[in-house]
Amino acid sequence: MHFYTAFFLSLGAAIFALDQWTKSFFRQPEIWPVTSAFQAPQSVVVSDHLWFTYVQNTGALAGIFSGFTPALGLLSLTISIGIVIYGWRLPKSTHSLSYWGLGFLLGGAAGNMWDRLRYGYVVDFLDFRSQGQNVWPVFNLADVAIDIAILLFIVRGLMEFMTDRTARQRTDTVPKV
Repeated sequence: MHFYTAFFLSLGAAIFALDQWTKSFFRQPEIWPVTSAFQAPQSVVVSDHLWFTYVQNTGALAGIFSGFTPALGLLSLTISIGIVIYGWRLPKSTHSLSYWGLGFLLGGAAGNMWDRLRYGYVVDFLDFRSQGQNVWPVFNLADVAIDIAILLFIVRGLMEFMTDRTARQRTDTVPKV
């Protein structure tokens, strides 16, 4: 195993651990006494724009596909295994940014997968608001990690595009004999 493979697996494990650690706080019934997914979410105001709102999400983003938790858990498990296999097989010459993206993606996918398969729901708690109104559905650190991974993959794709474009421009300016 080369350095970057070990790196992305370690990064994924660290993100998974951080995600589970933050969610464990919200799973404490003496702090957040929510006994079922059907109770109204409870919120704590941290600032004008950040609230902690405890939500037991049995679906995906914003609760879509609610009630399909086992299927979503198995899908997340399949994706997590696929990420590990893909990252393991990447050539050593692969840019390090790709490994960063894989680490964030693995940690986020595994964090939400663990919740779905173990608890039957994903704990969401980060709630951004403006003038007391939600500006985005409540989410968690695993979701943030997945978003960072997507951003890193976009940046990496743009880097490759620009490199290819520059290489094409150089070959177009070579005088033809």
